[in-house]
Amino acid sequence: MNKTKKKIFKVVFGIGIPIVIAINGILFYLMPSEYIGPDGKYTQEAFVWLARWSAPFSIVTVMLIFAVLFRLWIFKNGNDEQK
Repeated sequence: MNKTKKKIFKVVFGIGIPIVIAINGILFYLMPSEYIGPDGKYTQEAFVWLARWSAPFSIVTVMLIFAVLFRLWIFKNGNDEQK
């Protein structure tokens, strides 16, 4: 595996996935109590609420990761406009 692929894996798995997991954990903590059933388990609506709120944060995180990787790629290969 070449160095570029190793960097991509390091960024995605080392930074991106932990950020998404942390966001989901925070959202579970902030979830309104009406989504917890009488037996203490989450209802089906709880997971709909979680998906509705975590998707935008996850998409933004992925976009930021790709922006950083693209910027690193430009610095590595040089910018054609500056040449």
